[in-house]
Amino acid sequence: MHFLPALCAVVALSLATLPAEAGRIPDGTRGTADRGPGKVVPLPEATAGQRDDAFSLDLLFEAERGDREAQFAVGYALDQGYGIAEDDAGAAFWYEKAARQGHASAQYNLALMYASGEGVEKDDHQEIRWYLAAAGQDHRHAQYNLALKFDRGLGVPVDRETAFYWLTVAAEGRDPDALYALGLAHDAGRGTVEDDEAAVRLYREASALGHVGATNNLGVMYALGEGVARDDAQAIRHYRLAAEAGDVEAMNNLARRYQKGNGVAQDMAEAARWYERAARRGFATAQFRLGWLYDQGRGVPRSKTMALAWYEKAAAQGHVIAQYNAGWMHESGTGTEPDRARAMDWYGRAAGAGDRDAQLRLALMHQFGAEDGTDRDAVTALRWHLAAAARGEALSMTNLGYLFDSGDGLPRDRAAAVGWYRRAATAGDATGQYNLALKLETGDGVERNMRRAVHWYRRAALQGERDAQRRLGELYAEGAGIDPDPAMALAWFRLAGESGAEAEEAAVLERRLSEDELREAEERLAALRARLVR
Repeated sequence: MHFLPALCAVVALSLATLPAEAGRIPDGTRGTADRGPGKVVPLPEATAGQRDDAFSLDLLFEAERGDREAQFAVGYALDQGYGIAEDDAGAAFWYEKAARQGHASAQYNLALMYASGEGVEKDDHQEIRWYLAAAGQDHRHAQYNLALKFDRGLGVPVDRETAFYWLTVAAEGRDPDALYALGLAHDAGRGTVEDDEAAVRLYREASALGHVGATNNLGVMYALGEGVARDDAQAIRHYRLAAEAGDVEAMNNLARRYQKGNGVAQDMAEAARWYERAARRGFATAQFRLGWLYDQGRGVPRSKTMALAWYEKAAAQGHVIAQYNAGWMHESGTGTEPDRARAMDWYGRAAGAGDRDAQLRLALMHQFGAEDGTDRDAVTALRWHLAAAARGEALSMTNLGYLFDSGDGLPRDRAAAVGWYRRAATAGDATGQYNLALKLETGDGVERNMRRAVHWYRRAALQGERDAQRRLGELYAEGAGIDPDPAMALAWFRLAGESGAEAEEAAVLERRLSEDELREAEERLAALRARLVR
């Protein structure tokens, strides 16, 4: 990947030498950092009504005479297709008749129809109007849905305090969803001050009423020691209760415990079993983690094909690391045939979500093109390298330097190249350090400065950059810009040889040194090995 000319014995560095294009890029899929278990905000309940009378002519006559209970019942029959063909428009008509007479359940159901656009044109204002009407009559589900509307800014401006008010009112009816959501509000400090003890109390109430999400969150509180004394046994107990009741978040949390051996004996097979249960229910995090277990062969037979299948399921739901991993597997042909287009698609999704590794990969694919040299796009490569560099990706900084240095698809700008090499070097990229040293030595795009060049060659060399190691050997042998030191020169040549560089210079120099100088070179080499960044 480097463009240094071959050196026979000790020669000067050519001013025409091109710098490296990029540093060493780690290959392989990525795991994810440990994160605390998430908390699920419940969706609005879709209960259609309270009365399930089948349609009859007598019921219709009562409705036409103005009986609001009959009007609601006719609407509900048409809504559900009880005793008559389902007719959403007819249901909305009769719900509105009953709603205008103050029937709370009709008002609530009419709001649901405006929310979904079933039987009526979707209308946020009408939805809120009828939720408010029902909520004012203590309809708990209407109160709860209003709270969610204000919390999320759906059809109304975001207003967390109003959302908290309606949750508090709804929870007075001991509706488990409302108790759970109110617990979340106290837990996160949404619309009120954060109060972990109140959150635990509400989760406990909702859990006792069968809300599995609340049971899971009780486990989270025990795990974190928030609002209750930290207790791994209680955390695992609640995770297991919720998981066995079907909560996917709890399944994932329990699997994570088995994977890490946290509070239970480590059991990768049990972790895989719980991840798979959650994954098959569509939980993206569990799909990613199950893919990772197949990728690594932990708790399940190693299978790159299965790993890719689960990564892609998670990736399709927006899991960014899964998107990156799927991209890498398609790019490298791991678990599948190489597929450049699919790799770029998955990298593109992850890159668009801000993943800098994906931005780097996508940039490199555009920079170098396909194996046959086609499909190169320096402008798009520049775009993604800039995005990754803005997120601290040193390899992209080095490549930006190379693009401006070489004029490869862009106007050549040596000063800009030096600027990017300097950023990469400061960020710790060995190739960027080497390239900056090369520029400082040759005075290409920057004022010549051998002292700083040696500094950056040494920084790169101690990170294993073999061309920097070799160049230091040449400089110490020549005394170019630094005092000559044959023993140190030989030490650097030998270190470069251990990194895979040609060792001809070392052999030439060895024949010129005395026994004392050779022993000194060996001591210097041992000291350099000890300082190498592994």
